[in-house]
Amino acid sequence: MGPDGVIQAGSCVEVDATGFAREVSCTGTESDLVVENLVPTDSVCSDGAIGYLDRLGLGRVCLKQQ
Repeated sequence: MGPDGVIQAGSCVEVDATGFAREVSCTGTESDLVVENLVPTDSVCSDGAIGYLDRLGLGRVCLKQQ
């Protein structure tokens, strides 16, 4: 099953040139970025990283590399 466009923990994403994250397929080599968690837009990730905004405006995406 491919991505449904709604980012959640465990989703694979890519970050575009404008700094927004969008969900992509986890199969193949399309992305090595995996969502660790999603926090409110005005928050920071637990490790202090700024994270990336979800393209749908649902929050800030905190990432880990596979």
